[in-house]
Amino acid sequence: MAKNLHGKTRSVDSPYLIITAGDWEWRVLKRYQSPEAERANPYARWFVAVKSPMTYGSWEMGDTYVSEIPTAVAGMDFPEGGAIRSEGGFRITTAQVIR
Repeated sequence: MAKNLHGKTRSVDSPYLIITAGDWEWRVLKRYQSPEAERANPYARWFVAVKSPMTYGSWEMGDTYVSEIPTAVAGMDFPEGGAIRSEGGFRITTAQVIR
């Protein structure tokens, strides 16, 4: 079984992955299982920070099922190096936060 490389909690400013969909933004701060274990688990979850119109510009943090995040798939790769890709109208980027 592969090691979970995303098991240490990160801050909102340096997440492992950022997924945006319209006014919503999910920042993945921790992955509880390795990608292989996630693929076998229909209830795989991540610790995330979420910003939406309902949070009035602030971050709400907590666990969420991977299946609840648009374009996210349990066991998906977290690309490194600032790559940005679009999938089904959603923008997915790595954790390169530029201020």
